[in-house]
Amino acid sequence: MNYQFVISLLIVVAIAAALLLMRMFIFRVLHRLAQKTDNVIDDLLLEGLEGPSALLIIALALYISIRLSELPETYMVYAVKGM
Repeated sequence: MNYQFVISLLIVVAIAAALLLMRMFIFRVLHRLAQKTDNVIDDLLLEGLEGPSALLIIALALYISIRLSELPETYMVYAVKGM
């Protein structure tokens, strides 16, 4: 069995989970701060950033796992270009 693939997959999942937890905490704090203001723009801005931030976290987790993996250099070049 190819253990390198399993290890890379576990790294992606662990990094994504950690970053998503950080994102959840940060957005919770920002929502509390936004509720204290009368301005609607900050509420709209936070709502607009929630979706793209999740996609950014997934892309970042994939990038980090590719860099940490022990793939041959030729595969790493193609993987990073594909990101």
